[in-house]
Amino acid sequence: NRAGAKLSYEVKKYTLSLGARIRQVYANNHNLVSDSTLSQTVNNILPYLTYRYKFSDNKQLTLRYTTNSGQPDLNQLQPVPDNSNPNYIINGNPNLLPTYSHNFNLDFYTWALISGRHLWSSIGYTTTQHGFANDISYDSVGKTTSTPLNTEGNYNAYGYMGFGFPILDKVVEFNPGFN
Repeated sequence: NRAGAKLSYEVKKYTLSLGARIRQVYANNHNLVSDSTLSQTVNNILPYLTYRYKFSDNKQLTLRYTTNSGQPDLNQLQPVPDNSNPNYIINGNPNLLPTYSHNFNLDFYTWALISGRHLWSSIGYTTTQHGFANDISYDSVGKTTSTPLNTEGNYNAYGYMGFGFPILDKVVEFNPGFN
């Protein structure tokens, strides 16, 4: 189930959009062998914000903040060991929490229609609360046991830039990019 609302304000060169989504995810699994039920209900408020400044019709700067959440799947939650490979046992973890990520992006684009030249660039940063990882252990004979768990301190940053321009009378376009 999901509902959301967004407000947008636009004046000349500025656009501001602010909104939030409210989401409920319900997972339910009934084990017929043990007659047990595993269920998880997660409610999230996912805010977002976008600010755009248009220097001109062909040049703009955008700042964006978004959030998202990822639920563990039922295989990760199921407390029954998966021993289909006796050398690699996978245990479930019914105490896993959903992830919650905060994403920040800054983008800049410019293009010249007549010449065909363009430049794009972006930097971003994401931090994730309760990220998923696997706790892996080995016994004395080399059997591996893996159990999913939540981790903290998950950060990701990126940047890229590219540009392009036509060559050979606009028959070929040169588009190098850097990450």
